[in-house]
Amino acid sequence: MSDERFGRRMSIFMMRHGMPEFPDDRDYVYGQTDYPLSDVGVSQAERVGLAFQNIRVQRVVSSDLLRAVRTAEIVTEAQGAKIQGVEKDPGLREIHMGYWEGLPVDDVEIRFRDEFLSRGRDIANVAPLGGESFVQLQERSVKAFERIIGDSRDLDRILLVAHAGVLWSVISRLFGIPLGDVFNYAHDYCGTHIVERRFGDAADRFGSYRLVRYNWLPDPAIIERRVRSGR
Repeated sequence: MSDERFGRRMSIFMMRHGMPEFPDDRDYVYGQTDYPLSDVGVSQAERVGLAFQNIRVQRVVSSDLLRAVRTAEIVTEAQGAKIQGVEKDPGLREIHMGYWEGLPVDDVEIRFRDEFLSRGRDIANVAPLGGESFVQLQERSVKAFERIIGDSRDLDRILLVAHAGVLWSVISRLFGIPLGDVFNYAHDYCGTHIVERRFGDAADRFGSYRLVRYNWLPDPAIIERRVRSGR
C-alpha cells in the first residue's frame, strides 16, 4: 500500500484465536496448555473469516498452538487468500504459566497463594514457578514479531494469529503502553488489532507504527448480510 503523502505502508492484522475447548465450565490457567478450538471458537473464526473475505492478505503466520493454528486456517479458507498456507511460529506461543498450567484458577489461588498474590501485585515482572513473566514474554514475542515483519517488508497485508498475552505484549512495546496494564484493555476471542507499519520518510516523520483499530470485531449485521447472500 502506498500514498504520495505517507509513502509505502503495510497493514498488519493481529488476531487472537477463538475460544478453546476447556475440560469443563471452570476458569483455567492455560497459557501454553494446548487446548483445541471449541465449537464456539470455530463459529467465531468462521464469522470473522467472512469479514475478511475482501481483505487479501499475502501471508499468514500463527502461533504453533492448536487453537491459534485452527483459527488461522478457518479465517484463511473463508477469505480465499492466494497464499502458501499458514506458517507456524513458536515465538508467538502464549505466556508459559509454569506449574500453574492446566489448573483451575481456584486451585491455583489455594495451592500457590503467596505466589498468586505476588503476581497480582506486579504482573509484569513476577512469573509463576517454572513459567514466564510478562517482561520475558514481551522480549520473546516482540523478537518474533520484528523477525516476521522484517521478512514481510515487500508485502502489503499480513495476518498474525496468536494469543492475548502475546498480542498485548507487542502492542505495549510498539505504543509505549505500560505492560502491567494488560487487564485494563479488552482481548476478545478473534478480536483483531490493526496496525500500520510505515516505511521511508513517513516512518521518520510520524514513527514506524500506527494503531488503526484495537480489538476490532466484525459488525454482526454485515456478517448476516454476507451469510444470506452466500458471499
